[in-house]
Amino acid sequence: PRLRAAPPFLVDAHGARVPAHTAVEGCAVDRNAAAPWDRPVLAPGASTCRVRVTWGKDSAIQYPAVVDPAWQGTASPSGARYGYALGVLASGRILIVGGFYEPDGGMGRETLSSAELFEPATRTWAAAGSLTGGRQDFVIGNLPSGKLLIIGGNGSSRPDIYTPGVGLSRSNEFVAQPTGLTATLLGNGKLLVAGGSTGAAIK
Repeated sequence: PRLRAAPPFLVDAHGARVPAHTAVEGCAVDRNAAAPWDRPVLAPGASTCRVRVTWGKDSAIQYPAVVDPAWQGTASPSGARYGYALGVLASGRILIVGGFYEPDGGMGRETLSSAELFEPATRTWAAAGSLTGGRQDFVIGNLPSGKLLIIGGNGSSRPDIYTPGVGLSRSNEFVAQPTGLTATLLGNGKLLVAGGSTGAAIK
């Protein structure tokens, strides 16, 4: 990847924020949600493409409005985030997940469900899918299979699993979701999840 866009949004004349959507027209696009590094590049089949940004025809939107697709290169994450968790895959790639950001200069807080993957060899980033819900104050544990377990925190009732080459999915193996916990891979291949504000321990 050389260029990408964070999820776009529209801000109307009264400051209301409205989600927007992007679509690529006129050429082929790789729509695989997994990171792009381990598969052939898809030929676009055309010399030019059109990127269209759209939003719903909401009668409450007050115009004029500003549309911000937030285009940027791939040498940095798509945006600032705080309180996220970080996991290292066997390949050496680094996954950052969740957290929160403050879109109104510290006056508000939005919990994030997005995930990004960093490739140290090329120093580039790629989208890595989304959690089943926003999450902060949580941990990531390495599983013997090479997958990452994302567990605990505020904002999500069940853990998520990151599978290399596939992406994120929900796990039904655990129910308790304490905040401020720890995750430790034991010598017998089990993952010990303990502590947190609920005092729960799960093995």
